[in-house]
Amino acid sequence: MEQIVRLIFSTNFLFSVIRLSTPILFATMAVLISNRAGVINIAVEGTMLFAALMGVVGSAFSGNAWIGLLVAVLSGMLFSAIIAYFHLKLETDIVLTGIALSVKGVRLKALLISGAIAGFGGAFMSMSYVSMFTRDMVAGRGFIALAAEAMGQGNPVLSTLSALFFGATDALSNNLQLFNFPSELTRLMPYALTIIALAFYAARMKRQLKK
Repeated sequence: MEQIVRLIFSTNFLFSVIRLSTPILFATMAVLISNRAGVINIAVEGTMLFAALMGVVGSAFSGNAWIGLLVAVLSGMLFSAIIAYFHLKLETDIVLTGIALSVKGVRLKALLISGAIAGFGGAFMSMSYVSMFTRDMVAGRGFIALAAEAMGQGNPVLSTLSALFFGATDALSNNLQLFNFPSELTRLMPYALTIIALAFYAARMKRQLKK
């Protein structure tokens, strides 16, 4: 137990938390921006994965990591633009036409910005976190970001803290394997804590609504 406590308060663990929180933080901000415009962007996971792939492809063909990053960000925006087209095209607003166009314009911009930020997160996964693309490498971080934004109640500071919390649990689960904890159990930790945290958040919101 003493070794685990020492590990948690070590600089290596802090660096690990920052590294693992970064893609979750990008995804959380992407979710937050789209939610502020009234669009729940559940496609952040897919956007990050697509951007991760295109970032590697872009850097491989150009031989330049910065061009790869640009390709990843633009790919995230393109992915979000496709989603925005179908979402806004099929959406029916029972309001005046001028207002509807204004609302759709705001939502389109929000989704494009959300896609760009998710693109940064995807690029980090394939060009910094590891130096290659693998299938399912985002590993649910987009969905964890939805939980982090919900726990942060749409507040940038609280959402950032929530993202750091999930990053810390991910770092802890990785480091616990050094102490011969079963890998099946440690890998489950971030997702189990996500469910528990959302359950507490939902219970608190329910109590507040009853008051």
